Amino acid sequence: MLTFISFWRAAAIVLNDLGSSAFYAGGLAEEAVGKAAPWLILGVVVFSYAVRAVYVESCSMFTRGGVYRIVKEAWAVRLRSSASRH
Repeated sequence: MLTFISFWRAAAIVLNDLGSSAFYAGGLAEEAVGKAAPWLILGVVVFSYAVRAVYVESCSMFTRGGVYRIVKEAWAVRLRSSASRH
């Protein structure tokens, strides 16, 4: 890490950025789907967590090809096509 900024200041900047992005995404989802926005965001978070879990496990096996290849080999056709769109 860079020495001119402390760990805690860097963490504050990153958390501020993530927090503002969360409010921005929540507002866009609310505008697009209305009252179901929290459930949509929860679904995206759960899906992202599942993709991350598969990817972290595959990193220990040194599989080449990126996230698409990992998801392609791990999940069904329907889920793999939705992961490749993001």
